[in-house]
Amino acid sequence: IITRAPSAELRANQTDQDSLPPYEILDAIMQAYVEDDLSRANIMQMGFSEKDVNRVTNLIDRNEYKRRQAPVGVRITQRGFGKDRRYPITAKLKFDVT
Repeated sequence: IITRAPSAELRANQTDQDSLPPYEILDAIMQAYVEDDLSRANIMQMGFSEKDVNRVTNLIDRNEYKRRQAPVGVRITQRGFGKDRRYPITAKLKFDVT
């Protein structure tokens, strides 16, 4: 059993929660934004802080291009069949919402 906090181990004594909200919050925001296609405002109405919502959604938007770098694979989600998540990856749009 691993009892230490999750970490990318990029520097000494780093933990994921130094820069991200707790996983319970992170997962719920990601589910609402990516899978349920809710807006930032709607996610905040669910009770999440503006700071957490903006941080997580900005990270998702800024890293969308990484989804296109990997080979196409099977998607096992409701969004994976049909519409999927379509987001521009080359428009140099700025997404920072503070």
